[in-house]
Amino acid sequence: MLVLTMSGRLLRLSAATGFQDWTRTDGALSLALCPTAPIVATGSPDGQLTLRNAYTGKVAGRQLLGQGWIEQLSWSPNGRILAAACNSTLHLLDALGLPLGYYQHSTTITSLHWQADSRQLTTTSANAIRQFHGLEAAGVLEPHHVIPGEFPLGDAAWNAPASRLATSTPDGRLVCWRLPADRPSNRQPPRRLSGPARHLSWCSGGRLLASAHGSQVLVWPATPTGLGAQPLRLAGHEAAVRALAGQHQGPLLASADVAGRLALWHPGQHPHPVAICNFGSAISAIQWMPNDCCLAISTVGGRVAVLSVSMSE
Repeated sequence: MLVLTMSGRLLRLSAATGFQDWTRTDGALSLALCPTAPIVATGSPDGQLTLRNAYTGKVAGRQLLGQGWIEQLSWSPNGRILAAACNSTLHLLDALGLPLGYYQHSTTITSLHWQADSRQLTTTSANAIRQFHGLEAAGVLEPHHVIPGEFPLGDAAWNAPASRLATSTPDGRLVCWRLPADRPSNRQPPRRLSGPARHLSWCSGGRLLASAHGSQVLVWPATPTGLGAQPLRLAGHEAAVRALAGQHQGPLLASADVAGRLALWHPGQHPHPVAICNFGSAISAIQWMPNDCCLAISTVGGRVAVLSVSMSE
């Protein structure tokens, strides 16, 4: 397991023993592990992209992408292309770290999302959604579709089938898009909230959308016309929720707050937590393993834990 701490320390932990295999201190901001090869990419505040061997930690390649922060990294599902967002510039690189192309957005890129077949990349920024095709041809990229935002876009999340994109706005709107998103009829009516929806995460195989609002978690059912009018309200936190993570295919949703409380939910059946763990330090990130059997947690205090999760009838 690879862990990136808030101080920029990268370490590899043995899944069998929990002991540290290697560690590097590069001041990294972002992390992405290639799905088909033992290559880990990290991005730094000085625009430096580094590729390492995931087993040994040795540097396999470096590229200076610009003078800005690299906050977004994402490998294509087939592991052939790495997308990197350096402020407002999208860079595409091959598995060796060699440049394939770039595109200059007008505002900072907020998220990167690959289609399951690796043929399309979607980016969100403060004022638009852009979809890119034909990504392996070297040179200056041009988006295949551009959907101008009628309002600033904030968080974004794709559901598991990659058929819906949920976006939030700073003024409290929650919008769901169906693919292809360039059709006006596929931008579904927004839900208006009293404040911004944060930490969007799909769960239950992409049928439910979770959003955080202070110490409360709202779960929205996806419908053919958008999101359901009445969300399920999950109340199990007393402090602000900092992270949400739905299982890839399973029914569970994990939520974590700044007081160090982790809660597990079965939002399709119960409005109350099915389990609660207290870590004593603000939780900075949570992530499910691809097979949904374990949940990894990191805290601001530097603690890393892996929980084995099983469902019982």
